[in-house]
Amino acid sequence: MSLASKTINGLKWSYLFTVINVISQLALTAILARLLSPKDYGLVAMGNVVLRFGSYLAQMGIGQSLIQRNEIDKKNVFTAYVLTLVLSLSFYVILFLLAPLSKYVFSSAGITDIIRILAINIVFNSIATVPVSLLRVNYKYRLLGTIDFIAFIAGNGIIGIWMAAHGFGVWSLVTAVLVQGTIQLLLAFYFTREYFSFTRIHLDSGKKFLNYGSRYTIGTFLEIIMYNTDYIIIGHYFKESVLGIYNRAALLVQLPSQYISANLIKVLFPTLNEVKSDKGRFVKYYLSVNYLLGFVLFGVCVFISVYAADIVHALLGSKWNEAAPILRIIALAVPFNLLINYNGLVYDVYAHLNQKILIKIFHMAVMVSLFFLFKPNGLKGIASAYLITEASFYFLYSAVSYRMLKINIASSLKTNAPFLYVIVVVGSISLLVQYGSHYITFSDTIRFIVEMTCAPLLILLAFFVYAPKLVKATVIEVLPFSILNQNRYFNYLLGIKVFRKYWDENWNLSSTV
Repeated sequence: MSLASKTINGLKWSYLFTVINVISQLALTAILARLLSPKDYGLVAMGNVVLRFGSYLAQMGIGQSLIQRNEIDKKNVFTAYVLTLVLSLSFYVILFLLAPLSKYVFSSAGITDIIRILAINIVFNSIATVPVSLLRVNYKYRLLGTIDFIAFIAGNGIIGIWMAAHGFGVWSLVTAVLVQGTIQLLLAFYFTREYFSFTRIHLDSGKKFLNYGSRYTIGTFLEIIMYNTDYIIIGHYFKESVLGIYNRAALLVQLPSQYISANLIKVLFPTLNEVKSDKGRFVKYYLSVNYLLGFVLFGVCVFISVYAADIVHALLGSKWNEAAPILRIIALAVPFNLLINYNGLVYDVYAHLNQKILIKIFHMAVMVSLFFLFKPNGLKGIASAYLITEASFYFLYSAVSYRMLKINIASSLKTNAPFLYVIVVVGSISLLVQYGSHYITFSDTIRFIVEMTCAPLLILLAFFVYAPKLVKATVIEVLPFSILNQNRYFNYLLGIKVFRKYWDENWNLSSTV
């Protein structure tokens, strides 16, 4: 299978399971939000802040380092397993012993036990990075998606809901996380068991893993500090319920957006790594995907920002209404944040990790300063500081990436200018649909369904008809349009002269289809 075919196949399965997982998680979130309180979510959010630090240090970038290697054999795999096991157990012990100190960071006395139990998942996740990375490097994204879905349904869908319904409160969320991590590890290991064998530890491979992985981890660790500072500040200065409201607001926009971005990055890292020696090809892939990713992310997030109040009321219920204005602000910041993460691929592929670390330090310093500056304005202030920082630093990260790849200013403007177009078009259509829907004399549920259906369809239609030529050219290049040739409905449309004329003139696909 060619590189393009493997990439397209990986994207196809990743995004199929993205849709399934987003729908499943939103449905389960809607159920659990009515069974649990904001305080329960706030306590788990506090525990997860601590665990994110330990988790990335325990993994030490070994999974990413394994993908970056050109050759993978059983010695390398066994060495990676031993390293992740030793590191994860070491960090679990450290977190277990230091957990009582968390009371000086968060204003909650019950967080110590939660951290100690949740920290078990660090061991599961760290060891699982090796088999998951092996599946990624072999483009087994259908299998990865299936594993994640089964683990999520078993943990959150069965155990989490049953325990929440029986009054276990915050422990239902903790147990759900542990069950999900256990199942992911067992299934991922089972499907990559042919790579595993007890062999001698390969010291040279271990040094290379730690050399690349440690630098990768430092950069990632700085990201963890930076993107958890808001949680730390809210958890320290406000009540657990306030952090719970902020956490659920962030989830509603980050859940669909991060799935879109994370799956693309997971699939593209092995692909970009394979073509890194061909700078021209690399730049073409990089710019094309940045273009499309920006369009999709800004479209989704502006839509969520406009409908923030309706989304919160429908999915979480009336007791979470305070999350709506926070969701409205965070939704505008998320596209910039995820595009920054995508730009980080350039640094990872070419191993320019020292440069990435320096930018991250500067980024973190600015963000933390703004958080404290805007803190007196409460949750809205924290969210606004996040938006300002991410919007500003996206252009800095892009400028450095363009300079590294020797991309000229004209190309950079063509890549970024259409994002403004998307914001204006999507925002305008969403507002018009929202305004018009208030004249419909139906229940709030029916009106919400109408808004959630009509606005995206109108946005898709506007993109299909009025998207700039450069965007259309990018779509044609990146997406597998040959699939359309196998679709009888599409072929039926091509038989209509008006549609065929429009298609050939605007999308120039007559030679492809």
